[in-house]
Amino acid sequence: MGLGETVAAALAPMGRVRRLGRGEFLFLQGDRPGHVYVVLEGWLKVTRLGSEGSESVLHLVGPGEFVGIGTVLADEPLPASACALMGAKVLAVPTDKFRRFLLERPVVALDVIRIMASRLHELQQRFHNLSTRRAETRLASLLLSLVGGAGDGPMEVALSRAELAGLCGTRLYTVSRVLNGWQRAGIVWLGRRRVRVLRPDLLAELADGCQP
Repeated sequence: MGLGETVAAALAPMGRVRRLGRGEFLFLQGDRPGHVYVVLEGWLKVTRLGSEGSESVLHLVGPGEFVGIGTVLADEPLPASACALMGAKVLAVPTDKFRRFLLERPVVALDVIRIMASRLHELQQRFHNLSTRRAETRLASLLLSLVGGAGDGPMEVALSRAELAGLCGTRLYTVSRVLNGWQRAGIVWLGRRRVRVLRPDLLAELADGCQP
């Protein structure tokens, strides 16, 4: 869920544009909050480090979506990091200006609440899937969501296997084994840091728990 063009245009004079290279961090877990960010171009992954240094991918954020929106409600250290998957461009709006913006526009404030509720629901659904669905089914569902559903033609996902494993909550070995099998079956094509979905219809069957 993202912002409308009108809202994004209204925010533009309040902030400054930042460009990020591939792998560059927008902010780090534990940083003090100061800005709310709107993604203008590209994709970012939001991750959290565990106590033993393991990284969990919480979600991906694309054009028109907020990053660091939780700072509007709580002035606490950031609970996660945000890193550009490829090149990205974001609008950085100071938190105090963004709060005033919401106070003046209650309809937009309700949209922000919906966005936060949607992300909470997404996380709850992922935790549910971890305990009830096989890794193969979770990976198929993830790829479909990233390419926008079971369309007709080939579609690409610019993520590494390690990043897909983090999003699925499974091991790199498992993701590699499943993807290699799907490539042999003609369902996907694998490149460097990318997966091209050739047969989204068969992927949809796998996401439903069926064998194509």
